[in-house]
Amino acid sequence: MMQPVVHMEGRDPETWRGSEKWLWLFTAAALLLFLGRNDLWGSEDRWAEISRNMLLHSDVLHPAINGVVYFDKPHLTYWLILPFALLFGVLNEFIVRLPSVLAGFVTLWGTLRLARQLYDRQTALLAGWLLAGCYGFVFWGRVAAAEMANVAAVVLAAAWFLHCAQKAGFWSYLLFYLIAFCGAWAKGLPALVMPFVVISPFLWRDGLWKKHLKFSNVAAFILAGALYFVPFYLASVLPMPEGYRAPEHQLSGLELVWRENVIRVFQPFDHKDPIYSYLYELPRVLLPWSLFFIIAVVAFVKDWKKLRPETRDLAIGTLLMFLCFTASGSRRWYYILPLMPFCLVLTARSLLGEGREQWNRYATIFMRIGVILIASVALISVLMLFFWERLFQFRPPLLFLVSMPILGLLVLALLYWDEQRRGFCARWSGLPVPLAATVVGGCILIGGLFSCILPPWSEFRFTKPFAHELRGWVREVPAEDWLAWDNDVNATLLFYLQLEKPIAFTDQPDGLRAFLEARRGRRILLIGESREKHLKPMTAAFAQLGIDIPSDQPDLKEGAWKLERRGKKKYMVWVLDVPAELKTDKKTEKTSSGGEK
Repeated sequence: MMQPVVHMEGRDPETWRGSEKWLWLFTAAALLLFLGRNDLWGSEDRWAEISRNMLLHSDVLHPAINGVVYFDKPHLTYWLILPFALLFGVLNEFIVRLPSVLAGFVTLWGTLRLARQLYDRQTALLAGWLLAGCYGFVFWGRVAAAEMANVAAVVLAAAWFLHCAQKAGFWSYLLFYLIAFCGAWAKGLPALVMPFVVISPFLWRDGLWKKHLKFSNVAAFILAGALYFVPFYLASVLPMPEGYRAPEHQLSGLELVWRENVIRVFQPFDHKDPIYSYLYELPRVLLPWSLFFIIAVVAFVKDWKKLRPETRDLAIGTLLMFLCFTASGSRRWYYILPLMPFCLVLTARSLLGEGREQWNRYATIFMRIGVILIASVALISVLMLFFWERLFQFRPPLLFLVSMPILGLLVLALLYWDEQRRGFCARWSGLPVPLAATVVGGCILIGGLFSCILPPWSEFRFTKPFAHELRGWVREVPAEDWLAWDNDVNATLLFYLQLEKPIAFTDQPDGLRAFLEARRGRRILLIGESREKHLKPMTAAFAQLGIDIPSDQPDLKEGAWKLERRGKKKYMVWVLDVPAELKTDKKTEKTSSGGEK
């Protein structure tokens, strides 16, 4: 039978600090372990390639991919990569992801600070452990993107406001706005808006907002806002590096800020998930603690009048954030990430007694059973070592095979030792006795999943080795004679190619003719795709100009994993000789001379 929650507020400050060190140690392991083991994936290539170009051209104001200026995201998360690249003398997957790790640390610190200011050390520690073992936190804390920096800015701004709400002056306001505008530099204006949304109930209570109607508040906002606009202004007046060109839409950085953060809200042009999507995406972000959070929400609604004022204010502020994100026409599951720290602080309060204690006991038992089952499956996977290749027709990565049983054994040993010596896990973690081993065990499984189990599977992705092999062909065909048949060039491919000049690209016959006309009698390198919808129009366009492409016999082809689905995008390369005279399209001749169309 699950015992009631045992609070540990009698501990001395030094003991609490010791418990926090274990939390920080676990977080560092979960975010840093094998951080560079995984190849670039998803949108990480944007951050990698843009940072590479900033270093290559010594220009930090004009983010660009393949020579095309890319202002779709603000500058800060690119800038944060550069010092580490210069410090270590290399730009690789580890360096590109490191700013997200640091943003994760800032998010954890802000969450601890927020919970301590509102409640106590134990609430802060429990909220910190829930965050450190949360899917949304560990996943995005290990990905090169702007998401974790956005979350860090929102929670840090809210924590700073609560710290100085009663005695704010110019410098306090300025720091608050600088934090918020730094979030806007990283992701967009939501980082500026959401801190105001979440603190609005605290401002409303007891008329606190009246204390902040000061000239110093307005002056600090104007100064911070002016600093925010400086990079965009400089980018518009200073020349771009040689070879750079503006994007087709011709929008400046500020115009893209307006489009991405204002127009997208009311007239979304992409990311149109249904209006109810966050009702299931938020629990997804909070895995594996979703059940705890749902119980907290129901319990708070039922016991609303019994809640502490701080809990009601935080719950209202979090709900207002949820409604703001839902009201936006543009929705994606990761847009909801800034709610994560606040939801987990509320969940911690519920687990510590400000809620339905009986419901939480049942949920904790369910969670403990789940942790035991998952750890047991991971442990017995060691018995499959000699059968993987026979059963699944491939050999899994060694790190995966080793990590699975080690993680399972570690979690089961922790649970067993905690049962034998009651309170063992609670003493060093600072968590309540019934929750400690279960929560820490769940954190280990989530942390191990993203740090040890998933990264080695990148050895079954082949873009990186393909690019390294292709790079050796620069000696045979200079980069200025390379052509990609596409409406863009993949940033992952560009990053791994490490070329100093952009690659020409087109997917239109007219663009192809112009490219080949300038290279008559020369040799070119063509990069295409294996998918029929790309391959067929490419071969047809070349055939019109008198160049046959042996589509089934490329000079170089990206590798494939035997279990990959058919039709997946794969690169192919041909080295072609351009004839001295290109074949003329007779229809084009008639049209240009006034004949039939």
